Amino acid sequence: MAERRGELSGVALRLPGVIARPQATGFGSAFMSEVPRAVAQRRPYVCPVSTSAVAWWMSAACAAENLWRAAGIAAFRPDAQIEAVFGRFGELDAGAERSLGFSDDGDAHALLRAALEDLETRP
Repeated sequence: MAERRGELSGVALRLPGVIARPQATGFGSAFMSEVPRAVAQRRPYVCPVSTSAVAWWMSAACAAENLWRAAGIAAFRPDAQIEAVFGRFGELDAGAERSLGFSDDGDAHALLRAALEDLETRP
């Protein structure tokens, strides 16, 4: 709806496994971030997937660069299936959450800026 009013133009990206976690989180995919960390620390590592496993990985820096690039290009043609799953949320009213002290990034520029700063400060 906002796009029709000329307020927003959207581009959607599906990122692979981003290896950016500072330490294991308990998620099954956390091993992806642990592999390069173990290599850098020259310590043994037992991988939970076999040598025939195939996974798509991307560094956090590369993911941020791609998100930045996506922000500067014209919107892609809508995909009805993706839009049905990810693009049909109702209007967000977080007033109750804000009254409890929760916050958000403010706007898309602030969100991206915070994400990039976070990447710069990770070891």
